[in-house]
Amino acid sequence: MSFVVDEAGGRDDIVMHGMDDEELIDFEDEVVETVEMSRPFMVTAPALESMQSPVANPVEVLESEESSTSDSSHSGDSDTETEVDPREALIPRIQGLLLSFLKQLADCTEGIRKTVTIQLADRRKPRGEDGEMQMRTLVFPRSTRNGTSMQGFAVLIAVLTYIYEALVTGVPITKRDIYYRDVALFKRQSVVDNLVDDIAATFEVERDDLLVRASSKGLFCGGILCLKLRNGAIVSGDENQPTMIPSGDDIEEMVVDEDIGWILVVEKEAIFQTLCQVGFANDNALQKPGIIFTGKGYPDIATRQLVHKLSSALPESIPIFALVDADPYGVDILSCYAFGSESLYHQREELIAERIEWLGVRFSELEGLGIPQEALLPLTERDERKVATILSRSDEMMPRAWKDELRCMLETGLKAEIEVVCTRQGSDGHLPLVRYLENKMLDYFDQ
Repeated sequence: MSFVVDEAGGRDDIVMHGMDDEELIDFEDEVVETVEMSRPFMVTAPALESMQSPVANPVEVLESEESSTSDSSHSGDSDTETEVDPREALIPRIQGLLLSFLKQLADCTEGIRKTVTIQLADRRKPRGEDGEMQMRTLVFPRSTRNGTSMQGFAVLIAVLTYIYEALVTGVPITKRDIYYRDVALFKRQSVVDNLVDDIAATFEVERDDLLVRASSKGLFCGGILCLKLRNGAIVSGDENQPTMIPSGDDIEEMVVDEDIGWILVVEKEAIFQTLCQVGFANDNALQKPGIIFTGKGYPDIATRQLVHKLSSALPESIPIFALVDADPYGVDILSCYAFGSESLYHQREELIAERIEWLGVRFSELEGLGIPQEALLPLTERDERKVATILSRSDEMMPRAWKDELRCMLETGLKAEIEVVCTRQGSDGHLPLVRYLENKMLDYFDQ
């Protein structure tokens, strides 16, 4: 018997077989030393093919498109509901935004107006009381210390055009692909990463709807998980070797063996690799097979999506544990899995696993484990600033017990990494890390 999650038939529906993230780039604050105008920015042929007449204001594009979609849904046979593919609906909206920019630019040239403006969602600011995303405005010309800069607009129009081309041709593109199309313009990969998420938030869609995918970095280990992809390929987990997590948009079905007893999310790849090599997913004192994940630090969307789907689909009797550093960033990574991140708040419901359990390492348990203070690390100023940021979050987004752990770190000025439990010596022949995890898991199941 196996658990199967059929993505095509409905998210997180289970049938039984075999029986009856930190750096956001703000283009308004970006100071550009030089702007090279020697080569014009080119809009490719596929991106121009179906464009219509320009509109006056980019905000009107969003409102008029929503209005026309609403009107069309009420026309004709009232018993028939027509679902609009969000990707098809995005094409005219991006057209309108690009053409609004071109029209405003032409008006500036003719002296009709003095500035060009485009509004984007501001993901750093909390949503208003009405739940709406707050906006920020890009303005050109805008004075900087080095004169007038159009860098922000150049980057925005470039990314919009590459997204538009992907939507028109139906060929997905990765954030990495976009960056390497014009390294001189973008300068840093993070510029592309953040702007793609800004655009998705502005149009209130998921990033996958833009046909833009992040390069996968997450891994899983465990022979009881099998992923069936939309192209017919099958990704099977291994008990001793890591398997790359595919994009969530590519997964059609997940098959999990009925014997699954637990899921473990590990912050660090090195710890994950150690657990894979010793076969912990299948050979452990719990006598229950499990699945181990790592997002290699702050997790990518594909890793968070897969953990979310398993969290939603599997019975609550199957716990999801997390093993992170006992430091501010470990707690923040744990929070990212459990409650999501502010930068991707618009996709929160598709990414969170609220029932995740903080298995370890907790700062408050170190003394009881016999860990000497000499094995701990001092908190840095950066750590302290991170603690202050996390403690300012609501109890709904950061449980009080987790905040207490952070306060303990502040009081002592110390922190600890996962590796600290690997130094404990024992006479049972077990790897200290494995013994630590087994004891913690057994304590959980005995409760």
